[in-house]
Amino acid sequence: MAAHKSSFSNRSGQGGPAATERVRAVARLSSSGSKRSVPVTMRALTQRLNRLLAAEGKQLIKTRGAPAVDALGAYYIVVGSNAVHSHHVDLETLGRELGVLAAYEHLIERRR
Repeated sequence: MAAHKSSFSNRSGQGGPAATERVRAVARLSSSGSKRSVPVTMRALTQRLNRLLAAEGKQLIKTRGAPAVDALGAYYIVVGSNAVHSHHVDLETLGRELGVLAAYEHLIERRR
């Protein structure tokens, strides 16, 4: 009996031809000078930043409470358990500097 080859069998992270074509389409958009870009939520950007910062033993934290926001800004970075490394962090600027927010992506804020 011949083995049935499923289109879902190749899940090795390669993504297949459809994923490759999507990447090429995004690259064409970004290199063609088009004004179109891909939206990225604050949540997605903070997750990307935290994954990158975790390798260095750092964590991005959203500030709570008005007095703390005045002192630290909306977001700050800690090293270890509680030592403040950076305060008044601009997420979009940091994301672009660290390479987790591409030139063809823009930050959006979702409202509930």
